Amino acid sequence: MQLDDMSLWKQIKKGNEKAFEELLVRYENRVFAYAYHMLANHADAEDVTQEVFIKLWSATPQFRGEASLSTWIFRITRNACIDFLRQRREDVQSLYLQDEDGSSYQVDLVDEEIAHNPSAYFAREEQIEMVRAAIRELPLPYREILILRDYEGLSYEEIASLLSLELGTVRSRISRGRLKLKKILEGRNFLL
Repeated sequence: MQLDDMSLWKQIKKGNEKAFEELLVRYENRVFAYAYHMLANHADAEDVTQEVFIKLWSATPQFRGEASLSTWIFRITRNACIDFLRQRREDVQSLYLQDEDGSSYQVDLVDEEIAHNPSAYFAREEQIEMVRAAIRELPLPYREILILRDYEGLSYEEIASLLSLELGTVRSRISRGRLKLKKILEGRNFLL
């Protein structure tokens, strides 16, 4: 039987290394994915992921359970990414848009047909790079909040807690970020 996050964390606080290994298995891919979206570099994301889990192990006594464990882990990941970006002076991007009716959608970058057609593959690579360039133009607060919502699947409440924002601010930033990205892409005649 698998323990829930809080029960697992209680075991970790008691020094149970097996419980920490379970936490690592449970969150490693999600932490890496978030770091990768923030840093846009595989090796850098791996480094930050390792740093996050080292910090988690050493910060075990600091977690008080006021937020969910996943929110706390993403807060540590976010801070590690921001520190890394400050050192490197680069930013990262996201990839989600919003229709006029307010519903969100993802620009699909993975297509099975493309994998078997080299010319289609290279055309798609050009599109991906165009979207990445557009995303780099978004201010960091919009990029970050879109990554948390659309890539990491955090709820509005979790994002509000993680970023210390009001729920309404989270909603408006997500909406504005998607609209800004859409306008940038439309200005480049990118077909959505």
